[in-house]
Amino acid sequence: MGFGGGGSATTRPHTHDSGIINDGGSLAANLTQFGINNQSMLVSDGANIQELVLGAEGENLTSIGGAVSWEAHVAGDVLAGNLVMANSTTIGDYTQPGSATCSSSASSGPTTVTITGAFGYDDKIYNGGNTRYGEDFLAGAALLGETITQCSAWLKKVGSPTGTLYFRVYDNGGSLVGTYGTLDVSTLTGSYVEHSSGTGTSRVLQADDKICVEYDDASSNTLNYVAIEVAPTCLYDCPLTVAAYYGGAWNTNLTNDYHFSFTYETIPNPCSNSVDDNTGTYWLSATETNPNIYVDLSSSTTCSNIAIYPNSATTETEVTIQSSNDAIAWTTQRTILTSNWTNGAWNYIRFNILAARYWRIYGNSGNSVDLAINEIKVLNGVTDADVRTLHGHIPISSSDTSLNNAGV
Repeated sequence: MGFGGGGSATTRPHTHDSGIINDGGSLAANLTQFGINNQSMLVSDGANIQELVLGAEGENLTSIGGAVSWEAHVAGDVLAGNLVMANSTTIGDYTQPGSATCSSSASSGPTTVTITGAFGYDDKIYNGGNTRYGEDFLAGAALLGETITQCSAWLKKVGSPTGTLYFRVYDNGGSLVGTYGTLDVSTLTGSYVEHSSGTGTSRVLQADDKICVEYDDASSNTLNYVAIEVAPTCLYDCPLTVAAYYGGAWNTNLTNDYHFSFTYETIPNPCSNSVDDNTGTYWLSATETNPNIYVDLSSSTTCSNIAIYPNSATTETEVTIQSSNDAIAWTTQRTILTSNWTNGAWNYIRFNILAARYWRIYGNSGNSVDLAINEIKVLNGVTDADVRTLHGHIPISSSDTSLNNAGV
């Protein structure tokens, strides 16, 4: 109904809601005069004002079904939309590491090949003359691609040489790439005897690698030296030639063979399989305590996820995801129970954003076990803008062993 009247206190034309019995006092739904609870908020339902009472301790203000409400906190629901950027499950968003280094690889063997035949000749190794003698594995040599774990050479001494002889391997550029072991030359006898290198290194033979004995002690001379037994003809695998080093250069020929043996192990699943961009191949460790493998991104990269494609040959029960900038000092970012990951599929594991060059999956149960992984990739670098967008998200626990830890 309309109202009218004179004076300055004119009652304006208005209507009342016939559904409201008492328009005043404590708030009932749709009231226009009210008192509300401490810390309540007023929200609109599109037609009227409603009271939203303060939620319980720790509850989050959220939207459910198009309505604002207070709800109990669930790990990961804070800034969930922003966190998608740092938790990609699209493998194309991940970087292929350039290389992988593992603690061990399961092998079959060992197998020893010995060069046999009529030797009867000496080659002298002494300072000022020939300092290294060995075998050169040219293209086509039978042992190329095999992992040489040790070698032996038939040696003797002439006079009273002193010092240390080394069993070593050099690559095709002449760089020293491994030392199998050493020998005190004073313990040699005057007759040829097989002397083993020990197992100080492991080398996958590449074309033109040279495995040799090296002796250049200053006390040696033409009267006191070490000799290695040599045959006048090629006795084994003629792409395997003799190599002598003197005058600052290698000299090789096809007409002789030194009396050597080589012990090798066949590694069907090497650690390089974990970064070959092929989920059909895998790396398998030897059975050991703390089997581990790390990948190299070539430079320090800011990131927040690693993608692992585990293999069912794994018997390790717990791994840690670790980061490093020097592959020496490692920091644990996550701990994962392998029962929580899925073998034969990509598993996306998130951690707090940081910059690192190396990432390691480290067997952490303390038992003698196997670790097997088909592929490892790391999320492409997270930019400074991403970091600003993600600022304030819940920290990710390094000890929560669930796979998709979203923060605690």
